[in-house]
Amino acid sequence: MTRFSTDGLPKPVVTQPVDFESAFQRRLGEFVDLMQAGGIDYDVGGLETDPGVIGAQAAGYGDVFFAAAVNHTARVILLPSFAEGSDLELHSKRTGIGERLDGETDAALRERMRLGWKGKSAAGPDDYYKSAARNYSALVKDVQVDAETRNFSDRVLILSVLTTDNDGLLSAGLQAELTEVLNNPSFRNRNITVEVSPAVITTRDVTAHIFLYPDAPDSVVPQSANALTEAFQLDQKMGFDVTSSYLQRHLHRPGVQRVELQGWTDAFAEFNEAIRLGTVTLTPFRVAS
Repeated sequence: MTRFSTDGLPKPVVTQPVDFESAFQRRLGEFVDLMQAGGIDYDVGGLETDPGVIGAQAAGYGDVFFAAAVNHTARVILLPSFAEGSDLELHSKRTGIGERLDGETDAALRERMRLGWKGKSAAGPDDYYKSAARNYSALVKDVQVDAETRNFSDRVLILSVLTTDNDGLLSAGLQAELTEVLNNPSFRNRNITVEVSPAVITTRDVTAHIFLYPDAPDSVVPQSANALTEAFQLDQKMGFDVTSSYLQRHLHRPGVQRVELQGWTDAFAEFNEAIRLGTVTLTPFRVAS
C-alpha cells in the first residue's frame, strides 16, 4: 500500500490563484485609466449600479473562470493524482494498467496507477506482483508480499490478499484465479512460485461513552458511528494500526464534548493482517454546560 496519498489535499495552484477581488480591482483600474486617457474624469467606481463597475465585475468573473479552467486543465494533464472521472481514466491508460475495473472508485484507480508506475520492472519489485493482482479484479483491495525459501532452493513469493467484500476475506474462487494468473510463465520469473493466501483478519469491537453538549441533537451519536465506519472502510489495509487517537478523531463530531473509549487497547497489525471493525457501541451522556 502507498501510505501517502493526495486524496483530500487542497488542489494546487498551477498557473495563478483564483481571486475575484483582485481580478475585479484590476479590471476596474484598467477602465479608470482608459476613461482618463479619453479625457473623462471617472469617479463613481464606488457605486455598485455604475455601468463601469458592472462591466469590471463581469470581466473579473470571466478572468476567474478562465484561471480556474486553466488550473484544472493543467492539473489533469500534469498531476494525475488530482484527476477525476474520465480524466483519471485517460491517465490510467497511459500508465498501462488499462480501463477502470467494474465498481472501481477514483481512489482505488489512483492507487493502482501508483502501483503500476512503481512495478514497471518485470518480476522484480514487490509492486510488480501487487499491481498485477490489483489489476486483475476490483475486489482486490490490498496486497502484501513476503518471500521464503523451501526445500533449500525453491523460492516462493507469498501474496496475502485483502478484498473489498466478504468482510475482507479472500474467496476460494478468486484465490484460485489469482494463483493461476500470477503463476503464468509469461508473467512471473521462472525461478519462483507465487502462492496466494487470504489476509489475516482480526475483528475488534469499539465501545465508547460519548459526551454531548446540551444543545447537540441526538442524531450526533449515529453520525459519529457512521463517520468512523465510513473512514475505516477507506483506510483499512493490511498493516494498518487502529489506535485510540484514530477512533477518537472520527467519533469526535460537531456537538461532541469528548469521547471516552471503554476497554480499548490499540491494535497493531502485522504486515499481512487487517484489523476489522466489529460492532460500534456508543453510549451518550449530556454535559451540564
